[in-house]
Amino acid sequence: MDNQISIRDSVKIDGINIYNGNKNSVTFHHAKEGSGIIFVVGNTRIPAKLKLAIYRKKAIGLDYHGESVDGVEHLLSAVYALKIDNLIIELSDGVCPETDNCAQEFFDALKNIRIEQATPKKFWRYKGDNELSIKSDDKIRPDHWIIKPSNDFIIDYSACYPHKVVGEQKFRFKFSEGDYRNQIAEARSPCFTQDSLSKQLFFMPKSGLGGVNGKNFLLIGSKEDKCYINPKEFGVRYGGQEFVRHKILDVLGTLALTGRHFINTEFRLKMTGHEFDLYALKRLFKEGYFV
Repeated sequence: MDNQISIRDSVKIDGINIYNGNKNSVTFHHAKEGSGIIFVVGNTRIPAKLKLAIYRKKAIGLDYHGESVDGVEHLLSAVYALKIDNLIIELSDGVCPETDNCAQEFFDALKNIRIEQATPKKFWRYKGDNELSIKSDDKIRPDHWIIKPSNDFIIDYSACYPHKVVGEQKFRFKFSEGDYRNQIAEARSPCFTQDSLSKQLFFMPKSGLGGVNGKNFLLIGSKEDKCYINPKEFGVRYGGQEFVRHKILDVLGTLALTGRHFINTEFRLKMTGHEFDLYALKRLFKEGYFV
């Protein structure tokens, strides 16, 4: 489809608020041409724009005139993979639902109700002739972005962790809708359960209040553990390469905040997280590297 895309029907997906464990939901609605992606919480409309995005609660949130929405990256990743341009995303509370299969439920619900609109699409591409590098000054976590021209839209991600169960993982994703569904969409968020902030925000097994569990997250214990601590019936997906594929899923959700899809651009990322991804992308747009 060379023109902008929305959906013809409304569709509702149920999930869970990972911050309090309560059930919540999202309902997707048609949006007119040129309107972009808009979140609705109560009577408030919050545009999904990069300039409004912040790193908060180990996820990406949006703040707009005193109102907010949190955890947008997984849902937006599915929307972006389907090349949907115009969409109203109505939330039952201020947090995007977490599902058992990350982005897959959203992707499958929206795929067959897309409609092409009359207005032509516009795209982003990296305008440089040579690769550009952005590195973090943090010696503990050396986040690194490299952007270069390409014949395709590619995300190449490398991760290397001291946790034996993660170790070194690499995956090169040449974008296609089908490959996203088969190779990326069901990759769950990792949760380092020994991290104090993770325990505080998410992992509260004694109280049962948290929304993280052994089915909807990839649970990582100590650095010496050689297996994920998910129950065996929920296991690990993608032949043990679920961690790195989820990183790519997150990056796509972040790119969705730019309002257009990318072409002829390769992103090579190493050891990045939400905070650095937002920093790097905002800097690149501020300095005019995409046209």
